[in-house]
Amino acid sequence: MTIAVDTYFTVVPSNFLSKAHVTYAGQEYFFYITTLGQLRVQVFGSSLSYTIATNVKQVQVLPASDHVNVYYLIGRTVYYVAFKQLGSGLSPVSTGVTDAQNFSVFYNQNTAPPCYILMNDDGVHHILFVAVDAAFQTLLAAPLQIYNNAIDQTFYVFGPRIVVHPQDSTRLTVLISRQTIATGAIEVGMYETLIPGVGS
Repeated sequence: MTIAVDTYFTVVPSNFLSKAHVTYAGQEYFFYITTLGQLRVQVFGSSLSYTIATNVKQVQVLPASDHVNVYYLIGRTVYYVAFKQLGSGLSPVSTGVTDAQNFSVFYNQNTAPPCYILMNDDGVHHILFVAVDAAFQTLLAAPLQIYNNAIDQTFYVFGPRIVVHPQDSTRLTVLISRQTIATGAIEVGMYETLIPGVGS
């Protein structure tokens, strides 16, 4: 099933804290966190849903050939689980990121070697993790701090989201929001950084 442009689905509940969508095995899956902190998954066109975890603050997903890589935040720890079907036994593992306020994940097949990238925002620093595996158990380089809010306290940079251009093999772009402390004004922007542990 593919979702046509201007097609909308009702998801119950309609209030959620974080959400993600992916196409897997010919079906559209919607991952969301209820206002009670339950991470749930639902197939579009079905009322059936399945709880993956509780006390969750954020979720992101990455498609894979035979499963969905699901990342979620409980407390300040980012967890990973490979999701295959509703009701299946899941074995979550910690990614090793244990001081996150929020995070962003990306898979880049154009790097040498192909890699998974996780940006951790701990509230002060933006720290980059690069691994060969989706669970971030085998890092290609030591975690790298690429931004520090403590250096210039006239503004606060938050909510980093990472993206990589399809033709790029060594750099990533970090989309951010920046709040000027004196006025409270918020603007959006970006910065670029090298991906540690990969070749050109």
